[in-house]
Amino acid sequence: MNYVAKQIKIGFSGVQVLHGVDFSVKPGEIHALLGHNGAGKSTLLKILAGVNMPDNGELMIGATPVRLASPRDALSHGIACVYQELRLIPGMSVWQNLFLGRERRKRNGFTDDVSMIAHTEKVLSDYHLDFSATDLVRDLSHPDKQMLEVVSNLDRDARFLFLDEPTTALEGAQADALLQAVQRIAREKQIGVVLVSHKLDEVLGVCDEATVMCGGRVIYNEGKKR
Repeated sequence: MNYVAKQIKIGFSGVQVLHGVDFSVKPGEIHALLGHNGAGKSTLLKILAGVNMPDNGELMIGATPVRLASPRDALSHGIACVYQELRLIPGMSVWQNLFLGRERRKRNGFTDDVSMIAHTEKVLSDYHLDFSATDLVRDLSHPDKQMLEVVSNLDRDARFLFLDEPTTALEGAQADALLQAVQRIAREKQIGVVLVSHKLDEVLGVCDEATVMCGGRVIYNEGKKR
């Protein structure tokens, strides 16, 4: 089932920001959302991720309309977003971040650390990540931190994942490695991924479809033949 936005409109303080935007993302594919600063892509992203509600238009998963009142509401529908400012806690371990807010507990009420560490190691292995569940987040590289936040959302059953300017703080080789990892995950796990970026040369190499925005409108859309 595709995640589809139809004729999305929104304005702030009397200024129209989005003018009837159509957008969709398919499971197993990467859709690049491109445009200069002020093009409207971040505003659209926030609507798709449940941060803002549109003034007009419709969001649908498959043939079912959805109304997203918050990011938590979006996650309950399998929609998650990783922003430039990561929400990880540096002083905690990888496994503690993965299970933050949903800790497993034994019958006696104590946390089941052994089970959570084992699950985290399995997740890291499944996604081909080479750090450990017991590593502290502050000791990870920036790309590894980004991938941890990605898999944390996927482990919460996200089916559609939005990445907001994921390569901004990365150098060439690091950016390529991150995008290749995201592409592999999208294919293997059938996750619909949206890459929000202004770096055309980086994302066009991995995306299946590209949408360009300008002035709150879609001015170009093209999908690759696979």
